[in-house]
Amino acid sequence: MKKTAALRMTTIIMACVITLSCLPSFIMADYGLPAIDIHLNGTTLEEINSGSKEVKYPGNELTVLDADGNILLDESDCEVKGRGNTTWDRVKKPYQVKFSKKRDIFLLGKSKKWVLLANYMDPTFLRNELAYTIAREAGINGTTDGEFVWLSFGKDELGLYYLCHKASVGSESLNLKDNKGVLVELDQPYMDEEIDFYSAAGDHFNLKDAVSDDTGDQMLGVIAFEKRWNRFDEAARNKDWDAVLAEADVDSFARYYLLSELSMNLDATVTSFFMYMDGTDDIIHAGPAWDYDICFGNIWKMPPQRLWCYKSLHNDVDPSCHILQELMDIPQFRSIVAQVWRSEMRSIVDTAVEKLAAKAEYIREAVTADQLLWGEADFDAALEQLCSWTLAHADSMDNWLSDSMPLEEGFYYLTYDNRCLSADGFTRSYVPLKLTLMDDGYYTISSIDGESLLTGSTVPDETYGIPVFQQRLHTNSQKWMPQVTDGGVRFFNKDSGLYLCVADGVLTEQFFGNETVDSAVFNYEAIHIDKALIENFVIRLYSFLLDRAVDENGLNTWSGDLAMGRPASRIVADITNSQEFLSKDIMDDEYIRMLYRALLDREADDSEVDIWLGVLDQGYTRKKLIEGVSNSPEYRTLCRSYGIVAGKYLSDDVIDLNNEYRAYVMRLYKILLDRRGDEQGLRAWVRHLTDGVTYQRVLFSFVSSSEFKNKGLSESDIVRTLFMAWLLREPTEDELSKYIQNMRMTNVEMTVFLLSKEYDVVF
Repeated sequence: MKKTAALRMTTIIMACVITLSCLPSFIMADYGLPAIDIHLNGTTLEEINSGSKEVKYPGNELTVLDADGNILLDESDCEVKGRGNTTWDRVKKPYQVKFSKKRDIFLLGKSKKWVLLANYMDPTFLRNELAYTIAREAGINGTTDGEFVWLSFGKDELGLYYLCHKASVGSESLNLKDNKGVLVELDQPYMDEEIDFYSAAGDHFNLKDAVSDDTGDQMLGVIAFEKRWNRFDEAARNKDWDAVLAEADVDSFARYYLLSELSMNLDATVTSFFMYMDGTDDIIHAGPAWDYDICFGNIWKMPPQRLWCYKSLHNDVDPSCHILQELMDIPQFRSIVAQVWRSEMRSIVDTAVEKLAAKAEYIREAVTADQLLWGEADFDAALEQLCSWTLAHADSMDNWLSDSMPLEEGFYYLTYDNRCLSADGFTRSYVPLKLTLMDDGYYTISSIDGESLLTGSTVPDETYGIPVFQQRLHTNSQKWMPQVTDGGVRFFNKDSGLYLCVADGVLTEQFFGNETVDSAVFNYEAIHIDKALIENFVIRLYSFLLDRAVDENGLNTWSGDLAMGRPASRIVADITNSQEFLSKDIMDDEYIRMLYRALLDREADDSEVDIWLGVLDQGYTRKKLIEGVSNSPEYRTLCRSYGIVAGKYLSDDVIDLNNEYRAYVMRLYKILLDRRGDEQGLRAWVRHLTDGVTYQRVLFSFVSSSEFKNKGLSESDIVRTLFMAWLLREPTEDELSKYIQNMRMTNVEMTVFLLSKEYDVVF
């Protein structure tokens, strides 16, 4: 029956007309769209909406009209029920209709079951349309096509809906042939099917559809799926690529992953994740695609630059399947994903987004009318956000899946703005970092000592733009993907999903293309091993430090260590700590000049010698001299010329590690004993202090020594000496008189006790 011109009403008039019950049930507003009218028998729309979505209401009449009002289908026995999970709880609800036999509507293909998606949470109504278009073009098998319709239940106008097949098995959808072929849904929270199971890892699956109606065939198909899934999941966790290939169609999982990542599908690892097997001998395939109304930057408003499915925030708060993450940790799978994205899917995405404008105009009037029923939203702004967000996220995926050669593992100088990257941040010195390739294709970046880059770093809350309860703090981030570009190399952090950036001269982690800071591109220089150069360095050390030619065993040992990345400064320390070197009895000034010749390739001038002699005079050991000289830019430059790692050397001597204790003991030696403390005695006293001996007790021991008592000091000189040793000042006349009187009544040791009780030690 064709609509007359008199019944073509505007949106506003229609909002009023829907309250009238006198019009025929199949005559509805005209928005240039097909229409569906359902006449309920034996129930009401209120009863359906207020009850369980699982209750089925048979025996209803359904009429389908094309955009011109022509009746395309007039079904007298149609079953109606609710559908969806969270969407069923919304005021505008989705529905499923089931015919007694398969029907083809709008040339979408024959099916018994059809769904009417409300898209209530999507202000554009186009997110599912966009996802399904990309999925079909990308070859995700069984993905539905659909048509926008205006839905009414008799006099109750419900608004704009999207009509499509339910994810199902059939010749017009997922065309499986084997009687034991099954369509299975990963559905963690919901147990709403008669046949379901838990995998060995605890993932929950429902049987959604099957080729055969026979329960026995369905059970055999599900059992075969379960066994293969467990093998597949275990292989992915173990990074056993050959075993993964034996159990799953990896190309289909790569395409499903890309769609999930592109749409930032929050449910991709939790629910509505469909997979199928066409019989017990088939492998597992991913698809069809389903349910994307809250994706593409909708609801959670997450930045388009971040990854979602690879490092889903669901991990720490919700039950979720890890198969996509496990697969993406396999370099071979990640390579397939990158190739499919670059060669196929990126262009598919661009075309699909470009076509959204025309589709938006097609439904614009109906959207306006729907908003009068269910609440207004800025359709144009939402459409712009959908398009811009999707393309921005696609750009981010371009960067992440860029075609770049991996770096060889080894030692590198990584520089940015004339500063060298180190485990501690930036330094003006040349400090090498070690890149170690891991089984998952990522690298650890560490110092020569094994200290990880940015250990303990965290990602700020505002970075994600998501609820705090889903916030993950990525600490001890150790795995990175170097992406080699024309200008250098940038680093993507596997754990946080962010890029290494530099903001205000400080290392940080941010999204690629962040508005305030972009990823840092580092210049990189590999440290190449040259055996002859390394041997020349060892020969150099023997010549300057031991004054002899190197023996074959020493040459092989030290050059082998240097070739493996052992810091050269540590080898210098080992040689200068050897019995052969210590037996030389070298004077301090000559020792300094020797270090300059060996480590800086030049003579030390007199002022430099005086500086280091002053350091030794403060009680530091010769190891402190090695630390100072070997950590200089000059020494690092020399090591670079030999192709070896200079390293960061720190003296491990207890004297050099405890400045306060060393300074205190040294002043006691100088003030009380009038001499520089010998290294053995100084080390013993510093160690006592680190073990908990008090400053008072050390002073008491010094003044009790025969060396101090044999100095033959007068009473006033003893008091002055004690004040200077403890308080670094002379006593006042009253203090001098007081403590001389006390010492006459007791002894020197008791005077120390009283002095330390009355005054705290001064540094």
